[in-house]
Amino acid sequence: MRRRADPYALPLEETSIAELAQAAGYSTSFVGKWHLTSYTEGWESAPADHGFDWFAIAGGNLNITSLPVSTDYYFWERNENGRVAYTETYATRAQADDAVARIQAMPEPWLLVLSFSAPHGPFHAPPPELHTLGDLDGAGVPKLYRAAVEAVDTEIARVLDTLSAEQAEHTYVVFTADNGTPTEAVLSPIPRDQSKPSLTEGGLRVPLILSGPGIQPGVSPALSGLVDLLPTFATWMDAPLQSPEGDPLVLDGIDLSPWLEDPSAPDSRDTLYAERFSTNGRPDDSEFYRRFIRGRRWKYGRDEVGREQLFDLADALYDTDELIGSGEEDPQILDGMRSTLDEVVTGRPYEYPGR
Repeated sequence: MRRRADPYALPLEETSIAELAQAAGYSTSFVGKWHLTSYTEGWESAPADHGFDWFAIAGGNLNITSLPVSTDYYFWERNENGRVAYTETYATRAQADDAVARIQAMPEPWLLVLSFSAPHGPFHAPPPELHTLGDLDGAGVPKLYRAAVEAVDTEIARVLDTLSAEQAEHTYVVFTADNGTPTEAVLSPIPRDQSKPSLTEGGLRVPLILSGPGIQPGVSPALSGLVDLLPTFATWMDAPLQSPEGDPLVLDGIDLSPWLEDPSAPDSRDTLYAERFSTNGRPDDSEFYRRFIRGRRWKYGRDEVGREQLFDLADALYDTDELIGSGEEDPQILDGMRSTLDEVVTGRPYEYPGR
């Protein structure tokens, strides 16, 4: 039995992409924000415990560290393979530096996870050569946020330029994010409540851009989620979908290969599920929750006291027009979405601590 991590962390019983990669003979490295462990005993080695041979991490948001020290993008806590020190290199640049160094050092085949701290707060002006927005003195959060995003784009280009022509031919690259724009950085015409950390489309819909051998150009409307990356990576690495102990994995995701080979391929799932429980997932406050289910067109949700919402996303990027109570809801659609959500909740293969 593998030891259990602290209640705020990714449990060690879970099998990571890095562990699948190791089992398939890959070198593994993690660079950037590691927000899967709190600052408890053993946090210094957490990425290694989840399958990474080498790591250089910020243990969480840059302004939260293991010691009561004031930190930001220009002075932050960097943990390299358990050796913790403070650095004054702008975080986005330092994390790209680490990624470049690992690409040049790792034996092939390899897996590199680069998790930039940016553009998460605190909001600071990046070095001027990393963005095109000019003088940011006195700029507000939206402009600083945009500059931070541009800085990430600039440094991603530098990381990709590290790949040789031969490496680029057999390397898969995935770019995505974990949530939408923070409320204070949202600009019109996007509604301000369509933001992180809501379950609105502005909080849930993020870019998913993939390139690599056999991936065809195009945009797929198929319903997909970040849980689909693990089975997709396993296919790319020819890695068995099993735990380090050899037990078969229970998966929430599906292999995206059919849509990467043909972006027009039809959906293989009818719905996506999203849930928000408590504050940052604290197990001592898990009785508060909101749950949503969506298909290609309809999106339905309710919270712990039974408040319901229904949206028609056929011609909308954001869920702003509430149908329940408007006289426009279709009772059959509503009943069907209620039943689907109930089936997902009762059939899910996990229970959150404290629930």
